[in-house]
Amino acid sequence: MKKYIYLSVIALIGFSAFKAEDYFEISKNLDIFAEVYKEVNTTYVDDVKPGELVRAAIDGMLGSLDPYTNFYSEAQAEDYRYQTTGTYAGIGSTIRTIGDYVYIESPVEGFPAQTAGLLPGDKILEVSGEDMKGKKSNELTDYLKGKVGTTFIIKIERLGEGVLEKSITRENIKLKNVPYLGIIEDNIGYLQLTGFTPNAGKEVQDAVIELKSKGA
Repeated sequence: MKKYIYLSVIALIGFSAFKAEDYFEISKNLDIFAEVYKEVNTTYVDDVKPGELVRAAIDGMLGSLDPYTNFYSEAQAEDYRYQTTGTYAGIGSTIRTIGDYVYIESPVEGFPAQTAGLLPGDKILEVSGEDMKGKKSNELTDYLKGKVGTTFIIKIERLGEGVLEKSITRENIKLKNVPYLGIIEDNIGYLQLTGFTPNAGKEVQDAVIELKSKGA
């Protein structure tokens, strides 16, 4: 009987080799974009912010692909590293800025955000009595981090339930990239890959070895 190991992956990005005509097409379209960009900056009736124009163009391009392909600025990337590498005490959830507020994006099972009852889509109104309106995700992260064992109150707004308050105790956060593995049937091994932190490759390798030892 053939043996299979399936990987459940939240996000996959495929890379393919470019042919010469692909490079030409990219170069041509970059030239077009540059001309339009310069024209808008020099002739648009109102003042524009060049950085915001480029960011809008990037977001539009990636938004045409799938929900999982996103661009992170340097500040956002640093925020994500804080949330996923286990180097801080916090709540164990990714967060995302939308408009004037930061929202809970993905609470991790078993960590403070999830055990306190926070859900994806919760709008963060206050942290420890401090108004969070206008804060970016990297700024709000500073309010969520703190010493292990310290407790704070987070005020959120949830669709259909109104304003709620939750008490959260900070813990050391070390997220697993492979939170689950097992044998389902017919010696088929299954592992779930939910992240791509620096340890992801080693965790997948260890999971595959464990599955094989169990007969996958």
